[in-house]
Amino acid sequence: MFEQFISHLACPLCEADLNSDNLDLFSKDGFLYCLICAICVPVLDGFPLFTKIIKNNINIDELAAIKNDFFISNEDYSQFFAGKLSRYTLDPYVAFHPFNESTRTFGSLVPTLKRFLKKNDVIVDCNNWNGFTGEWLAGTFPDQIIISFWHNHTGPLGYKGFNYWQKLTERPRNLFIIFTSRNSSWPLHKQSVKVIHGYDILHHNHLNTIENSFRIIDSTGVIVFPHVHLNNSTPEPYFERGGQYLHGSYYSNWLIKYFSLKNMHVAIHGEAKLFEQHLATSQINWLSEPDTDDYNGFIMIYCEQFKLLLDQYKSNLSIKKYKQPYIALTNEQSRYLINPLIIVNPLTMHAQIDKQALKGHGCYLLERHPVYHRRLKKILPFRLKDNHLNLLLSLEAHSYLTNLSRKHSDIKELIDREIILPYPLDDKITTFWMFHVNSIIQSNFYTCWIDWVNQDKNAVCASMLGELITRDEANQIVTAFFIYFHDFFHQEAVISVEINEKSALMCWILVGLYLSNKKVIFKKQDSNITEFGDVIQLRSGSLCSTLSIEEILIHFTQIQNEELNVLEKINSPKSKDTTHWFNHIGVDSRGYLYAKLH
Repeated sequence: MFEQFISHLACPLCEADLNSDNLDLFSKDGFLYCLICAICVPVLDGFPLFTKIIKNNINIDELAAIKNDFFISNEDYSQFFAGKLSRYTLDPYVAFHPFNESTRTFGSLVPTLKRFLKKNDVIVDCNNWNGFTGEWLAGTFPDQIIISFWHNHTGPLGYKGFNYWQKLTERPRNLFIIFTSRNSSWPLHKQSVKVIHGYDILHHNHLNTIENSFRIIDSTGVIVFPHVHLNNSTPEPYFERGGQYLHGSYYSNWLIKYFSLKNMHVAIHGEAKLFEQHLATSQINWLSEPDTDDYNGFIMIYCEQFKLLLDQYKSNLSIKKYKQPYIALTNEQSRYLINPLIIVNPLTMHAQIDKQALKGHGCYLLERHPVYHRRLKKILPFRLKDNHLNLLLSLEAHSYLTNLSRKHSDIKELIDREIILPYPLDDKITTFWMFHVNSIIQSNFYTCWIDWVNQDKNAVCASMLGELITRDEANQIVTAFFIYFHDFFHQEAVISVEINEKSALMCWILVGLYLSNKKVIFKKQDSNITEFGDVIQLRSGSLCSTLSIEEILIHFTQIQNEELNVLEKINSPKSKDTTHWFNHIGVDSRGYLYAKLH
């Protein structure tokens, strides 16, 4: 497929074919050559660098020098990224991007596009600023060729980041990334592209973007510009959005005249209205509305065939069937991304908006996205079930569902409440995204726990060994567990215990243990008991202990007599200032889920 991708590239100066005789198809290193213009385009690790066009041929030494200039080793990049992570100089919009209403409006077209596209059709993603849209398109349209553009060394990835997170061997096989200057001619053949996806680009350079789109799009194709800044209205309270603000009617009149030469239709939609229709109604009104009251727009330019398919979809299909149309919920390759703007209290089991998320950037994002803020306020807070919390603890680590017991309805409920969203992403880019988000489970566990206990100390909250226990008694038991594990093991410990989904007390203990730098192993039971077993096994290296709950309580009583506030000491915030709780999680051969806090 790489050779097929190369065949679609053209000289950005004269639009002629590019000779690939000097490109090693095994290493994906070399250069493309225009026989007419006598220019070379370096190709390094499968990335064509149209931002580094060179006159005449490139020798091996020059190619190596360019590679050293643009890319760095995995080890050096890991250190560089670790520095950004420790200082949290990461872009919070990377975390928010999959949930952003402007990103998701494109999802309303996916069912129709799937019916419209043929195998090996080319889709161009002309502003892949953080690696997400290219992967999303590649996973959503696996039978098509996705060509993504980025422009320079800036952005969340840049040259070095793309080469680390999206190497040719570590991204979907149908996704190809090229670097091309923002204001230059797009290096693709005339009328060779079936779909153009141009997110957040048109208002930054509308003339160059439209000229390039007109040249490369097939007259039987579709162009989509999600998130176009309009001057139909302004945000209240006002904030600067960037780029040049033009009215929807200006775009409509100009584009209708321009694309009439290709017999293509033009439609202007309000972004907010389209997003709300996509989520809430059985039909979408695709009639153009250039005078929309929305200050952001969604612009489509499309052929007659696609118009007929849109009309069929509107009249014959229920959009509820495609509530998340870009991925099937049962797809094992789905990555279920957790909303960075939502926090879960593991004791009250409430999911709610977190304005302090993303190191305080949550409030900023919600203010700049009132449409999405309204959406969250409409569906939150939401009380989780134990099944939901168990799913989130697992998804927070690796974002895809393993063979853990789960119900389809549980996943659907979390999606309907915007707590998770499914996307067809590969592991590497998912990991990159996860580095940008905070834990959804409230991390200040001790404060959260004590507040809950003190609300009603005598309230019955769980059962243990056949006895009902109050919140105050639960506090003593949970404290006992923390103290015993803290004192018994000075290194990494493994705790094995059979629990079931209704065991709230054990769930609290496990959450607390995650926050106490322990490695926890637990196994669910299929039984209907509402309490956990009375024997627990602990291992650390050669050290092993099997003990009863009573023994742990006796140990705690002795310790508590010697030192007050021991639970508060163990749960001090010193070790909790981390972007992730879990960097290693999985299921072993025995069916145990294991998790280690970093």
